[in-house]
Amino acid sequence: MRNICIHLSEGFPILSLTLVTEPLRVANRELGRPLFARTILSDDGGVLQSSSGLPVATDPLPEGKLDAVVLLTSYEPDRSATERCLSWLRRLDRQGCLMGCVDTGALVFAKAGLLNRRPAAAHPEAIAGYHREFPNSLFIDRMMDFSPPRFSSAGGVATLDMTLALIAHFTSDR
Repeated sequence: MRNICIHLSEGFPILSLTLVTEPLRVANRELGRPLFARTILSDDGGVLQSSSGLPVATDPLPEGKLDAVVLLTSYEPDRSATERCLSWLRRLDRQGCLMGCVDTGALVFAKAGLLNRRPAAAHPEAIAGYHREFPNSLFIDRMMDFSPPRFSSAGGVATLDMTLALIAHFTSDR
């Protein structure tokens, strides 16, 4: 069983959450067995509101090793870049965890120092501003990138492609 942890922050986009969770559900159905579990997380656990106002229950950050993490932030990524979240991401990075981010989650990864050697996809409209704010971070002009131990999506429907790459990563014969 592969546990895919999805870290949310207040105001996260529900579309991104759905584009991560639904392909995992369908993959389990098509595989005929439950290969993927998902855990919805936030810094402290509890109910968070999506950008469209839908409430979603979350668990607090776990301590152990994880198979993969996806960071879904809001349109205000500075609110998501809490010291607790940044420390947790750095710890996972040291453990070699497969880590992904969507849209403005790339800014949180940059603030955590996780994009100095590994890239994150950024929307063409945002990439210049991202480079100005974090000149030592690697942002690439792509809608999606899957370069383990990192993966990323610039947002929107490209998140589906990112999730399909994640599924392929765990199901392909190596």
